[in-house]
Amino acid sequence: MKKVLLLVSVLLLVGLCLALPPAHPNWVTFTRTSPTTGTIRWSGEPSANVDYYYLGLHPTTTQYFPPAYCDPNWNVPGGWVADQTLESPGVYLKNVGALDPTKEYYAYVAAVETSGWSWSAYSSWEPPILTYDYPEGVLSPIYPEVSLQMITGNANNGLGHPPTAPLNPSFVAGRIQIFDLVGPGPWDMRFSTTYGWVWVVGIGVYLGPVADINIPATKNQEIEVQFGNGGDPTLPVELSSFTATITAQNFVKLTWVSQSETGLLGYRAYRSETVYQTDASNITPVMIPATNTSTTQTYIHNDEEVVIGNTYYYWLESVDMGHSDFHGPVSVQVTGDTPPVLPEYTTMRNAYPNPFRSTENTCIEVFLKAGEQGQLTIYNVMGQAIKSFPVAEGQNQLNWDGRDSKGLNCSSGIYFYKLSTPSLNQTRKMVISK
Repeated sequence: MKKVLLLVSVLLLVGLCLALPPAHPNWVTFTRTSPTTGTIRWSGEPSANVDYYYLGLHPTTTQYFPPAYCDPNWNVPGGWVADQTLESPGVYLKNVGALDPTKEYYAYVAAVETSGWSWSAYSSWEPPILTYDYPEGVLSPIYPEVSLQMITGNANNGLGHPPTAPLNPSFVAGRIQIFDLVGPGPWDMRFSTTYGWVWVVGIGVYLGPVADINIPATKNQEIEVQFGNGGDPTLPVELSSFTATITAQNFVKLTWVSQSETGLLGYRAYRSETVYQTDASNITPVMIPATNTSTTQTYIHNDEEVVIGNTYYYWLESVDMGHSDFHGPVSVQVTGDTPPVLPEYTTMRNAYPNPFRSTENTCIEVFLKAGEQGQLTIYNVMGQAIKSFPVAEGQNQLNWDGRDSKGLNCSSGIYFYKLSTPSLNQTRKMVISK
């Protein structure tokens, strides 16, 4: 009768293998305790309602894959186990014998849940698969208003504890989340949120809708993050505005206004060509000192290292003795005419083409240094001036069509062109061919 029941159970398990997709294993190990005995250990996951386990050992010359996990042939010398030992919470073991001392073995475990008829298979040759609530590189929604992408590292949901009270009573947290950062770090976290403020307690304060946070390397760190509105949750500074505008010289002027400051060391400004704070660089190597008054204060910093046509993003860091908070980003596009790059010296290039036909044009390029003006004059072989061109600082491209100042065609022959400026007088020859 027992053999019949065992056969029926095995056939049911085979049917399950064909009908259900296998779950990812957690872990199972095999340890040799003597030439002919060993111990199989496995995790009790993934179900808390496992009714029984099937065990198996096979020589390492063969690796079994689902659904062959459930082939009755591998259920030797284990089979259906009714007397496994609970070694520690969630960890079971079973001692096995009658092993071939000349062979190495892989262990296999199938955990069967009869309520709903589901199963999961494990093998000792597969590495443990670690799962995270927020795995690296995956955009994961947390709340309808908040999502997280771990740029670097992995994180899990942490245990709740009483939230940290903000120093600014105007700040109201809409969502509060505890994260366990897994591994040695560092971690780069990117929050997308409809809330105005992201407060990483003990790390810094960031503005939505996108907040990039870097957590330095500290093994298995826990952090508290609050998402809310109503102003910076931390003091000592309360900003009423932070703006970026273009000046008449095509520079960027950063302006921020503080309503009150207490115990503040000063400010640093950061610039990036992307919306991500992790790409930003410090543009104020010397910290801008704070006034630390209870009245309104206005600060201005001009960023002159910008290029016309680019869009820039700016952050402001307020620094006190205990920590620093970030404000921003604010963005601005630098527009305007690109100022010419003036030559250091005045020069004149050869006419091209030279010689040239009277039906063509020849081009003479002249470069004048800053502040200079002059004239290029064309002479015939008798020294008579037949055509003149004014030239100014920068690049001058002069095209002569072989006509004189009256519009008459000049005859073929040799001509001279002379550049006259305060710093250079130079004459060269060109030829009009037939």
